[in-house]
Amino acid sequence: MNSTTAVTSLLTGDVVERVKQLELFSRRRVEGALAGDNKSPFKGVSTDFMQHREYFYGDNLKYLDWRVYGKTGRLYIKQYEDVTNTPVYLVVDISTSMDFQGYTFSKHEFTVRCAGLIAYLVHTQRDDFGLFLFNQKVAEYTRPASSKSHLARTFEKLVSIVPVGGTAFEDCFLSVQSQANRKGLVVVISDFMEDPHLLARSLGGLRSRGHDVIALHVYDELEKELDYIEFTRFRDLETNEITAIDPLLIQRDYREQFELHLHDMKTQCLKQGIDYVTTEVCDDFSAVIGAYLQKRMALML
Repeated sequence: MNSTTAVTSLLTGDVVERVKQLELFSRRRVEGALAGDNKSPFKGVSTDFMQHREYFYGDNLKYLDWRVYGKTGRLYIKQYEDVTNTPVYLVVDISTSMDFQGYTFSKHEFTVRCAGLIAYLVHTQRDDFGLFLFNQKVAEYTRPASSKSHLARTFEKLVSIVPVGGTAFEDCFLSVQSQANRKGLVVVISDFMEDPHLLARSLGGLRSRGHDVIALHVYDELEKELDYIEFTRFRDLETNEITAIDPLLIQRDYREQFELHLHDMKTQCLKQGIDYVTTEVCDDFSAVIGAYLQKRMALML
């Protein structure tokens, strides 16, 4: 598959146009800023404090140091390093559980589109992005870059990968820590089928290295509701273990446990300072990502 085919198979013209509109929304937030300093929704909070400078009219009040003001009565701005090019690391789950398909896309197909959309948006803002594909190990790592050819190669990898194997979250996130050398924003896209405490602790390791972290939790309506009415044989996509059961006997308890899992994931991620987002597989994946990014941008203003 060549680069052009990979790009056009992943993003339609309509979606590209919406991404451009979202990028324009971002750029308008930096009116009057220095060249190269854009307000990207992907700018992390992990940049290092560098120095103070005196406040000038028009500076963003968000960066005022109120402690210094309280002591001196003078206004100073906190300046940080690397605010213009924070790398974005896309960490994408390619385990077999992502192959589950309900009424529309499989979780994997939906995830690929979300990752492609984010990569495209970061590229339009001329920021670097890298790609990790993981299951029982990090199966693929592409170092951060921002060129058009890098974007095309990233799309090629996303559309050509086939979900396979189980998932070893802890080992994989340790591997991401060791290879993501520059502090940046880590976006993990997965169905997170693991104990929430273990997951949040593993993701917290990335936070401890100075990265900002977004956990994008993908699930399908069918697997959440267990909306079956007849005696059914269920196969574990990662272990191939088969369980035969009447869904109506466990449906209520199953739904409660699924909701509890989502709740615990959110709670544990918040404790670790991780931005946790749930998204249900749907046709309009660009609207799902767009709504979240606009919310994120609003919080950064």
